[in-house]
Amino acid sequence: MLYNCKVIVDDTIMYDKTLKSMKLIAEDLGVPYSRIADCNTRPIIKKSKFKYEPRIIVKRVKTIEDGDEEI
Repeated sequence: MLYNCKVIVDDTIMYDKTLKSMKLIAEDLGVPYSRIADCNTRPIIKKSKFKYEPRIIVKRVKTIEDGDEEI
C-alpha cells in the first residue's frame, strides 16, 4: 500500500510525501509510529495551547498490487 502524508501549519503545507508505509513516514518525520497510525485512523481535532500546532493528515492512496510504480 501507499500512504500520502501532509503536515499543515496555518494553511501552509510543510510536508507532502507519498511513501510505502506509515512506518517510513514516521521515520521520515522523526515522530513515533503511533502518532502516524492515530492520524490514519481518525483525524485529530483538538484545541492546542500552542499557537502553531501542525495538522498531520495520512491517507491510504493505492495498493502496490494495482500496478503502482515503486516509490
